[in-house]
Amino acid sequence: MVAQALGLLVLLALMTVWSSSRASHRHQQSLAAVQEAGRIALALMARDVRMAGFAGCGHTALLNHLSVPSARPPSPALFHDGIAIAATDHSPGTSDAITIIGGSPESTWLAAPMPDEQTLLLASAQVLGRLSPGDLLLLSDCVQTEVVRVQAVAGDMVTVATAHRRFAAGTEVMRYQQVQYRVEGGELRRNGTAIVSGAEDLQIQYGLAGPGQPVRRYVSDPAGATADVAAVRLALVLRDGEVVHPFASTVALRNRAR
Repeated sequence: MVAQALGLLVLLALMTVWSSSRASHRHQQSLAAVQEAGRIALALMARDVRMAGFAGCGHTALLNHLSVPSARPPSPALFHDGIAIAATDHSPGTSDAITIIGGSPESTWLAAPMPDEQTLLLASAQVLGRLSPGDLLLLSDCVQTEVVRVQAVAGDMVTVATAHRRFAAGTEVMRYQQVQYRVEGGELRRNGTAIVSGAEDLQIQYGLAGPGQPVRRYVSDPAGATADVAAVRLALVLRDGEVVHPFASTVALRNRAR
């Protein structure tokens, strides 16, 4: 009887150790998964936020933007300093959302001056990925910008809807990007596509800076002052099982560096 009791005690002790070890292993797995997901999410968001208002060169506020509301497509205005970044949802007690507008990191240039208001000869259309009718391109010569809609593609020759002017050779050509991040259905989504799962909350603050000045304060809603946003604070909370992990990062807007 004593031997049986001792055997049961030993077995109970081994089961307790095994159960504890298994729980610890699950915790470590969840922690590693959350940390990896958080790093990926913040890296993607930081890359896009950093490019807000990007037009190839120069501070967006100093450029003349030709994509203004008009009967000529695209309409209404798609690109100017006041709409480069926006808080699209900032209700108290809910996750925030952010919309970012600008040119893509990948770019090419005009290999020759535009012969008319509809023809672009690109140095390499391939750099921009597969172009299709309806895609939007952002042209910038460091003085003026314009968003044009692709109508046809033949190699490096691209036909677009009539532009307001003929841009010169060397003008930078990028894809026009409009990116939105939000938490929905337990996922952090980029333009509706899930980036990471287990997202519980996203809070965003916008750093406002005066002309030629560093960031002076952060606000949750930059309405009426979006042109003064020079940095963005991102706070993301992810969960995997019992593990809840907060992540935070402050990102300076490349095109509005003070």
